Amino acid sequence: MPKHIGRFLLAGALGVVGLAAPSPISGPRPASAYTTIYYNGAGRSVPRIGLIGDSTLAAARWYGIQGDLRRYNFVLDAESCRRTIYVSCRGREGYTPENTLTVMRRLQGQWGRVLVLMTGYDDPGWQFAEAVDAVMAEAIRQGIPRVMWLTFRTADVSYVGPTFRSNVFTFRDNNKILLQKALRYGGRLQIADWAGYSARHRDWVWSDGIHLTPEGTRQLTKFIADQAGPVIAGRTITPTRPRIPSCRTAVTMRRGDNVRDVRCLEAHLRSLGFGVVANGLYGRTEAAAVSFLEYARSWPRDGVADGRVLRAAGVWRARGPIPWCSVERALRVGASGPEVTCLRRALNARGYLLAVAPDFVDTVRVAVRHFKREQGLAATGLAGVEALRRLGIHKPACRISEPLARGASGPQVECLRQHLAGRGIRIALDGPYFAAVFNGVRKLEAGRGLPEDGVADETFLRAIEAWR
Repeated sequence: MPKHIGRFLLAGALGVVGLAAPSPISGPRPASAYTTIYYNGAGRSVPRIGLIGDSTLAAARWYGIQGDLRRYNFVLDAESCRRTIYVSCRGREGYTPENTLTVMRRLQGQWGRVLVLMTGYDDPGWQFAEAVDAVMAEAIRQGIPRVMWLTFRTADVSYVGPTFRSNVFTFRDNNKILLQKALRYGGRLQIADWAGYSARHRDWVWSDGIHLTPEGTRQLTKFIADQAGPVIAGRTITPTRPRIPSCRTAVTMRRGDNVRDVRCLEAHLRSLGFGVVANGLYGRTEAAAVSFLEYARSWPRDGVADGRVLRAAGVWRARGPIPWCSVERALRVGASGPEVTCLRRALNARGYLLAVAPDFVDTVRVAVRHFKREQGLAATGLAGVEALRRLGIHKPACRISEPLARGASGPQVECLRQHLAGRGIRIALDGPYFAAVFNGVRKLEAGRGLPEDGVADETFLRAIEAWR
């Protein structure tokens, strides 16, 4: 048979797909059909690794090429049309193989120091995050020290999975999911970047872009062996993000927001591979990208960039302490001076990306409006008394002329309550000097490095600018 015809037939065979719809029920094949390969020739002192794959890794069995895998003792189980947790499709060898989860259980105790996975090309894209979690739960249950999952090829890929449930766009999303899952599992899941390593080597794959030629199989076994060594040694191989933006924020964002922090989030989403347009408006594409991050972490999806999403995207920064400055009057666009500087500092401490400056410009108005909405206040750009209190920088007009302690009552205690509220203590504005006042005083004493005795003496009252 002419060489090019043989290649064509092989490529066609590798691309055979089944019509089985995904189902959470997995039936094992008869024992006589198992094609598991065991290799124990590396020596007794050499670690054992396990490998589970679909038709991409099955080339090592079909061609009889284990190559550099023989640096280790290993068990290899790779089948055409294998899915990860749902029923596999009918493969090129005429049967429906076990899924990955079933193989893990059948060969429990034999996976060695690291389990290598090259599966997911035939998985429906909307189930891959669930599949990774299921595999990791099983690995943890079995005590497998580490799982090493290969990224999906995306360069020059034309392969379409069974019943058109996966394609190159699915594979790109799956790679994002793998990176997020690696962060979630704290190093127990390591990601080996086969996609990046093989991207420029078109001769390693057949025309569909994922199934391997003999040379590609040799290169794959070398890649796996090279990556397994550091993983066994406890090192991290998961790729880091290139060109991580330097900006950080602690501001929750949702659709319709146009605070400066949206641009920061957009920059981070772009560095994660999402095709958002950096226009400073939290719109549909930003919400979709955030929903994807939530999906990748197995969280409920609402498209809101809250603290945990910001952490997942690498955007989060811790909020700073409330600044010890104060504002006596309401502020709006056009105001200028030290009080505006104080307002900017307070917003910045809350996570907003605002420079310290004396002018109340439109970016400040937008930040104030956003902050008030998040606090359940009327979403206007006026920094009024209640907004200043929530920021912890309001200075009431009243003053206190004598030390106060537990049991005191009267106008001066009510003035103290106003000053505590102005410093961000959530407290009623009337009533005697009882537990709520005592605890509020102690909290502010701790913030100023004063003795925490709960007594509003002259030193304390001067510190909060309440003494007369």
